[in-house]
Amino acid sequence: MVHHVAVGFLHHAPTGRVLLHLRSPDKPPSAGLWAFFGGGAESEDRDDLRATWCRELREELGVVLDPAHVVSLRRGCWDVVGEVA
Repeated sequence: MVHHVAVGFLHHAPTGRVLLHLRSPDKPPSAGLWAFFGGGAESEDRDDLRATWCRELREELGVVLDPAHVVSLRRGCWDVVGEVA
């Protein structure tokens, strides 16, 4: 079974700053590390990973974004050992 996920960050172009997520030290994966926002696709996302990412930001931060304004920087598949397929 394939699991589709969307991850990313918020970028403030005028200052060049990005907003990342500092993971709780007791929450794997990547416990205690800086991470991207995101999560797994759900049926309501209709196979649109931009919609998945926007929904995750709404759930995690309360930020509402239009998927049409999201810029995708990369798309890829990773196998079980983490190499790009």
